[in-house]
Amino acid sequence: MAPPQTHGPGNAMRVVEGARHLPPARGDRMLAATFLECSVFMREFLPEDLKLEVEKISREEAMKAARYSATVVGKAHARQMTAATRTLWHAELGRNRSADFDAPNW
Repeated sequence: MAPPQTHGPGNAMRVVEGARHLPPARGDRMLAATFLECSVFMREFLPEDLKLEVEKISREEAMKAARYSATVVGKAHARQMTAATRTLWHAELGRNRSADFDAPNW
């Protein structure tokens, strides 16, 4: 098998440079590098980059975003548990799930 070609950070540098010209200048928090002989770029995310502007989306989109966020958090919690604890936790979540969930409308 032939070894992968080394490209250097050239392609990633083009991505970073292009991002610097976008409003807002996304490239200011980006870095081009070489990783495992591949051209890559990394971007720093700040808390404000990850905010969800709920007032600008529909109820259905908000429900999908909430479900996705809950899944991410649930999987992160589950990874920290042993298999036995995870099984008990999953069973407890299912036991307490209600079909007529009465949440505040705020």
